[in-house]
Order: sequence, then structure tokens, then C-alpha cells
Amino acid sequence: MKYKHISCLLLLLATLCTTSCVEEVDFDNLLGLSSSKLIVTERVDFGGNETKANFSITASGDWSISGKPDWFNLSTTNGRGNADITITTTDTENPSASASRSATLTVTSGNRSSEVVVTQSAAQAKLSIDLSGTKEFNRGATSIQFNIETNSETTWKVSGFEDKEWISVSPAEGKGNALVTVNISENAKQEVRTAIISVNSTSPEGASASFDIKQTGPEYTLPHFQREIVDVSALAESGTIELIGGQDEAYWEVELEQEKNNWLTIIGGVDPYHIWGYGPKSITIKWNETTSKEKRSVEMTLRNYKSELQSSSCTIVQAAGSTPVVSVDKVIPHKESADITCTVTTPFQMKEYGIIYRQSGSSSEGTKMRLDNKDANGQYTYSITGLKDMTTYQVKAYAENGVGYNETEWTDFTTLGGKPGVNDNNPPILQTKRRKSKK
Repeated sequence: MKYKHISCLLLLLATLCTTSCVEEVDFDNLLGLSSSKLIVTERVDFGGNETKANFSITASGDWSISGKPDWFNLSTTNGRGNADITITTTDTENPSASASRSATLTVTSGNRSSEVVVTQSAAQAKLSIDLSGTKEFNRGATSIQFNIETNSETTWKVSGFEDKEWISVSPAEGKGNALVTVNISENAKQEVRTAIISVNSTSPEGASASFDIKQTGPEYTLPHFQREIVDVSALAESGTIELIGGQDEAYWEVELEQEKNNWLTIIGGVDPYHIWGYGPKSITIKWNETTSKEKRSVEMTLRNYKSELQSSSCTIVQAAGSTPVVSVDKVIPHKESADITCTVTTPFQMKEYGIIYRQSGSSSEGTKMRLDNKDANGQYTYSITGLKDMTTYQVKAYAENGVGYNETEWTDFTTLGGKPGVNDNNPPILQTKRRKSKK
């Protein structure tokens, strides 16, 4: 009889094995080896800024969950059969931005138990403030406060005021949530002061927030240019532009036109085209020698410092340049030579001057005799040698400076011939006798 029961059991097992590919068979219950079936999710991982996670229970009987920590709740802690369990954190995120947190749950069903390890990673950097945009203030001393909201373990630092003597911040760095006070001193200058206040997470890095501060200054009466038009010479010199009137505390900026201006600059400014100052003042300017036969001008503008409000302007006009004045004053012919006396007058830098001569009736441009003395103002004598006796020649004087070129008309002269005179025995070679003109 005993063997008969064993045979029946073996037959039943063989039958069940043939159907195992169709559905899962609980051999423990079949054989009476266990009172229940239990399968659970072994590990649950979710992000530090997430608040929910799930795991599943597969069981044939009743089950219960133990080991729940304080930092999350479960949708249920007991039940029967299969179930999906929801984990919900008691806070909005992992309060730590540097460390993860974990707990081990135990699921028990009958004489079976399984563990579920629940881990939440460290929260990412999170930081916000309750100020944004631009906060505008008048000239008076004032203060403003803002709240920092962040992870409890996130450290932060306030920046953007370090080089601003008129702003102080307290506290300037910290950890977690905080109330920050920004103190702004009185603005006694006629300028608009600006700053960008930023709060940045330092550990962990990656989160930031910011707002702008703008503080206006007092309203002072600006000075103005003494003259609307200032004339300057065509030569390289320097001079002053006068600002008159206004209040001593008035803070202004003077700007010199830059486009197509390569000849006039401001001396002692922040650069050759800008200068800042207070109240009445003399502004020194410097200009180059002109190379143009036309007048040229540049505009200078005065306005409130860091403001588009224009107060006044003046135009600086430089006189036109001129080419040299040149003349042939006297020609003394000799046998085979001649002395040519000329005058050159110019206030500008000389490039070249001299005479040109040729035989009368010639179509050539002539022979040029050039002198290199750049300071060529006055009367000069040129001696031409190697000429033919009793021959008519033509001569003219020329000169060129930075403005341009000028020359005289041709002047005719005839060399001497026959018996040499007292002054014709030793014709001189090219030489220059210079006599300064009276200025």
C-alpha cells in the first residue's frame, strides 16, 4: 500500500513536469515543504531630488513589511498575495547634497522572509532666491534683504560686490537656507552705480541665482563749454578748452569725436578721446600739423557721466594748410655760370626745395638742383656752373611741404661771353648762401 502511494506521487510529478513550460509551479506548496510563496524586489534606487519609488511583492499568502525608517512612508505595510508598494519620502528631497541615504525593509510571509534595500542618492545642487530682475534705488543709503533656499548641506557664497565700496553683504557665505542683507551706502556722486549680486553653490557646485542693483546719484547742474566754436592753428600745437559754470559736485564726461579723427586728442584723460571730472575745468587738447588745404573740424561733447543726457558741445576747427611761398628774386649771370637768389617761406615742415634750370627753347623738364634743409624759411643763393657762354637759359624755384608743392614761372637769363671779367675767372661750384628772413 505504501509503494502504491509513492507510485502515484511519482506519476503526478511526471505529469506536472510536462506542463512546466506553460505556467510556474509552486513545488514548495505542492510538496508541503512551505506554507507560503514569497518573491520581492531586492533593491530600489532613486534620485536625491525624487520623492517616490516602487517595489513589488509576489506572495501566495499573507505578508507584512517591517524596518521602515522615518524618512519615507509606504503605501501599505501588510497584505495578501501580489502587491505593488509605493515609497514616498517625508521631505521633498534628500536633505544631503553630499551623501546618499538607505534603509533595509524586511518582507515576511509565513516562514519566509526577504529583504528590500532602498537607497536614495545625494540631492543635486539646488538654490533659489526670492529676488530677481533689477532693483533700483535713489541716492540715499538703504538696505535690501533676500532669502536663500537650498539643500540643508549645500554651501553657498555671495559675489559681485567685492570691488564695490558702496555695497556690503551679510552673511556673504553659508550653508543651507539663510536670510541675507545687502547694505547700500549713499551715492554722493552724479553717476549711476550698478552691480550684479550673484549667489552660487560651492559644494556641490552648479546652482546659482542673481539680481541687479542700480542706484542713481544726485542731480547737479553741469558746466558748459565757454565757446561753441574753438579755432586752432594749422601747425602742431596744444591748447585748452574751458568748461565754465555748473556746480563743483557735478560729475561729467567729455568725449571727443573719434570717427575720421586722427589729428586731435585729449591730454590727461582716461584715453585720448575721453576725460571725466567735476565742475568747471580746463581741458588740454593737442593737435597735429595739418596736411590739407581745407579746414577740418571735430566735435567735443559734454554729458552726465554714464548718461546719455547731453549738456553741451563745441566744435574745434583747425585752419587750412598752405603750400610754400617761393620766388626767384635775382639772377646774376657770369661766363659759364650764374647766381640765382630765391626766397622760400612756409610755417610747415619742409620736404624739399631748390631750383630747376634748362637751356631756353628746350622741351625738357630741366635739371633739378635740390637742397635738403628742412627748416627752409628765408632767402637762398644757388650757383650754377658748367653753362655755355653767351647762351640763354631759364630757371625757376620750387618747394614742397606736407601740404603740397609750389613753383615759380620760368625766368630767362643769358650767360656772359668774350674776355672773362674779374668776377668770372673762377666760377664757383654748387654752394648755398643762406640768409634768414626776418619774421
